[in-house]
Amino acid sequence: MMKNFLMGLGGVKLQYEKPEGVFPEPETIVPPQNATLLMAPGGGVLEKRALAPGDSVEAGRRLLLYTDDERCAVSPISGTVASISTVSDDQGRDWTQVSITGSSDPDPGVELDDLAGEPSLEGARRCLAHVPGAPCLDCFSSDSESLEPRNMEVIVINGVSSDLMLLTAPFLLFSAADAIGKGVEVLKKITGVGRVILAVPSDFSGSLDVTGAEIQKVSPLYPQGNPALIMKNVLGMEVPAGGSPADLGVAFFSLEAAISLGQAFETGRPPQEKLLTLVDKKGAGRLVYARIGTPVGHVIQSCGVEIDEDDLIIMGGPMTGSAVYSENFPVRPDTDGLMILKKDDVHYYSDYPCVNCGECVRVCPTGVPVNMLVRFLEAGRYEEAAESWDLMSCVDCGLCAFVCVARMPVFQYIRLAKHEISKTNAAA
Repeated sequence: MMKNFLMGLGGVKLQYEKPEGVFPEPETIVPPQNATLLMAPGGGVLEKRALAPGDSVEAGRRLLLYTDDERCAVSPISGTVASISTVSDDQGRDWTQVSITGSSDPDPGVELDDLAGEPSLEGARRCLAHVPGAPCLDCFSSDSESLEPRNMEVIVINGVSSDLMLLTAPFLLFSAADAIGKGVEVLKKITGVGRVILAVPSDFSGSLDVTGAEIQKVSPLYPQGNPALIMKNVLGMEVPAGGSPADLGVAFFSLEAAISLGQAFETGRPPQEKLLTLVDKKGAGRLVYARIGTPVGHVIQSCGVEIDEDDLIIMGGPMTGSAVYSENFPVRPDTDGLMILKKDDVHYYSDYPCVNCGECVRVCPTGVPVNMLVRFLEAGRYEEAAESWDLMSCVDCGLCAFVCVARMPVFQYIRLAKHEISKTNAAA
């Protein structure tokens, strides 16, 4: 399925989809009758619950879980809250699942007061954390007592795909230069950050003139678009193990996140349509717009792709995506890809032990001794793995699992270990 595959003296070389400017117009999926939102649980108390089953909701309006917690989503359709429950994802993280049964025209035409007038950081925080691209604004200085102030000096808008086979970023580079420029303008205004970098693949052949942003080229080889690697190769800064670019004063946004911010303050309405790549069972990708909260089964059916028993649905791309086991799982603000694998094409992991071939070590972009690390992860010795074998230096690219001849679930071991360590740290 991955056509851009090379093998050289340096080991495996995987290329992102080349941005060549030839893209069919994205299909727009008809909004669903029923929708589901996955929201961060938040820190509110039960007595101050603001949303309950049976409540009426209006498309485009903010949905607050608690009156004392400003974090929210935006209702994708008009209707009634059918249920509110807690679900866990494949990494064990808890989410509040809000299911909505539609009752009327789902087109969001509501303007929000927080988005009227001059763009502001607080307005963006209140209304736009759940828009396409999932812009994260918590790293910027704030008057809020719940947020730790930080001084951001650089904003990087990442025009490189988050995984292989994804078309969202290259399509937007060619088709949305003006919208990117508006996003840059809004980001500068609401954050006060003067320097904005637009990172694009070095094989980008189009002309891109975005006022207010400096263009920096990034290698088209996966995973050089990873924020930690952009920090090192473009900005000359090393992200500390277990840290983030924000710790060094750099905030990252996807192209779609920047565009969403610009559109929201221009129209007064939070964008709702997520641009994602649907990869069918033949490996052919197409771009579709689907409203956040749309069940993936509705997207797949609307595109005429049949799903057979034991076929696999992957949210994300082939290197870092996760399988979902229900067609009711919703499109989320950060859903860039949706893949369907035929059951005959699914290669399951084995319980065969490491053969110490060293391929994972050679391919790791950060030099993690994966062959030693995985032994500690298998044994559940996560703290030792972090302290002695560079677990927290991993950038979660999945290359180690891709090249593993023993077919060990290396990437899954790493994700589980990081999750368990984060739980331990949170409880401390």
